Amino acid sequence: MGGSSIRLDTVSNPPKAVLLVRGEVDASTGPDFAAAVESLPKTITVVELDLTEVTFIDSTALGVIASLVHTMETRGGRVSVRNPSVMVLRLLTITDLLRFVTVVDDR
Repeated sequence: MGGSSIRLDTVSNPPKAVLLVRGEVDASTGPDFAAAVESLPKTITVVELDLTEVTFIDSTALGVIASLVHTMETRGGRVSVRNPSVMVLRLLTITDLLRFVTVVDDR
């Protein structure tokens, strides 16, 4: 998608990290999302992806989430997704990623 933008903020307090994602996560912004995930300290075992302000995701974002789930599982941890949109929730369901994340909806 042309003109895509993303804003990422991370709050890390081991063993938990919250990654606040805003905007669109697609092929053009996916590398930034992946870099933010990959930069999490090795001491992190619980990651919350706050997707409250995410307006779009594609397979790039799903791949990053799947990789994150795998990493956290190898550390004995887990991933939660906060306030996913209906579209994001549907994609997590279709790809079966919903089985591996906890959904928190507090809107």
